[in-house]
Amino acid sequence: MSLFQTYGGRLGIGPDGLKPGDAVCLIDGAPSPILLRKDDLSEKEDSPLVHMGARFIVGLSDEKPAEMIKRGELEIETFKIH
Repeated sequence: MSLFQTYGGRLGIGPDGLKPGDAVCLIDGAPSPILLRKDDLSEKEDSPLVHMGARFIVGLSDEKPAEMIKRGELEIETFKIH
């Protein structure tokens, strides 16, 4: 486990080996945020994302994604998990 900071300044605890550009994803109804990484083996723009694990992020683990979207703090994105 390692500490990390999001581009928005939130602190979190995640798996070892996280890299800049890994994505924090909130899924409505999920108990915690998940971390995703673009597949390093694919050169495609729309390449699938690899699940890096579910982790704790200060200020996100107790929020409802739908409420954060309404406040403009999050945006909806569609992607493939691989």
